[in-house]
Amino acid sequence: MDIDNIEKYIQSLNQQNEKYQYYEKIINFQNDYFIPAIRFDTALFLDFICTIYQPKSILEIGFGSGASALFINKNCHPKIFISLERDHNRYIRGQALLKEFSKSNNDIQLLNQDAFEFLNTNQTTFDFVFLDAVKRDYVQYLPCIKKILNPKAVFIADNILFNNKVINQNLEKKYQTGVKLLKDFNQQITNDQHLNTVFLNIGDGLSISTLK
Repeated sequence: MDIDNIEKYIQSLNQQNEKYQYYEKIINFQNDYFIPAIRFDTALFLDFICTIYQPKSILEIGFGSGASALFINKNCHPKIFISLERDHNRYIRGQALLKEFSKSNNDIQLLNQDAFEFLNTNQTTFDFVFLDAVKRDYVQYLPCIKKILNPKAVFIADNILFNNKVINQNLEKKYQTGVKLLKDFNQQITNDQHLNTVFLNIGDGLSISTLK
């Protein structure tokens, strides 16, 4: 099976979707410096699953470019949607982005706050949690996130393949610790007795978990 050509073919089909132009507008909005963004197929998947599931309370850890938040929110109507961004420049851009693209002025509550500080004081539970933060911290996030999941909640973590570094046997030294911690997260979430988890080769890899 020619996996590379299959992926290119699927990508070409996805890019014919009318939402691709919307995605590009988000990525290119006030693009004064590089901001990592979810890939377009990941954005489509988030839109698809939230359209079906219709979560009423959403937490995003890592606003970044804003593409994930806007696609999560595109066709659902949550009562609570909190997105956390600790980088101040991304937060300022994010405020302008939401003013330009969000459905209303307060449908997504963007906070300039460290996620661990938020999780340590938060009393809210959520129907949907999307994790797209520093990958070496994923292991530390896992127990915090489990505590805030509603009984039928969906928890999605992005970048669990780390640009295929998780299967690379000849890593540069600067990546070795981060990759080890990410692989630890993948293994922990696989074996967690309280979670049902599947892994999908979408974008840079997704894990999708629900409480047992």
